[in-house]
Amino acid sequence: MGTRGRDAALWLFFIIAGVLLLALIMGWNTTGKVFLYFMMLAKAALFFKFNLFDVPKAVKNSKLIGLKTIILLPLNKTWAGWLTGGKLGVSDYAEIHFDPKKINPQEELTGRMISKAIESDLLYIFENMHGIFLWETSISIPRSIRKIVKKHQAEGRAVWERGWWRIPHLPLVNQNSKKKPLRKGAIRF
Repeated sequence: MGTRGRDAALWLFFIIAGVLLLALIMGWNTTGKVFLYFMMLAKAALFFKFNLFDVPKAVKNSKLIGLKTIILLPLNKTWAGWLTGGKLGVSDYAEIHFDPKKINPQEELTGRMISKAIESDLLYIFENMHGIFLWETSISIPRSIRKIVKKHQAEGRAVWERGWWRIPHLPLVNQNSKKKPLRKGAIRF
């Protein structure tokens, strides 16, 4: 599902809630209202499944393979293919998240240490794992990683563009505090 799937589920939840409110005001029949209630519950269930099961499992698996700052969140192939516009083909997909506090809460990383840890984790992923990895970030990516992405982009096996993946961010969620340009990327190994 990933964060884009979480955001899509929340957008749909609020849209359906608005339609349900309209249905209640306008006195629609019971069948339509029941259907909308079930749709809202399904979207809420997706959101809670993501936060209560998917993220903790991804954190545990990322720790097991030895990552220090990166969480690999598995994505559904169809969903990820739609997000990328099918540019990189069908494969196993994972979303890359930078969150050292979830991986190792007692370790405090600063400045240069963060950059080195990100570089180390990404190089490990790129050298030892196969699949398509997606990210969306405003933090600066280490130069060695940018070189790898640009090399693969020239071969048609990577995407590195300004913007976000097809689903807009929710208000007050994932705010870019430094107002740096948001970039999306994907690479296939």
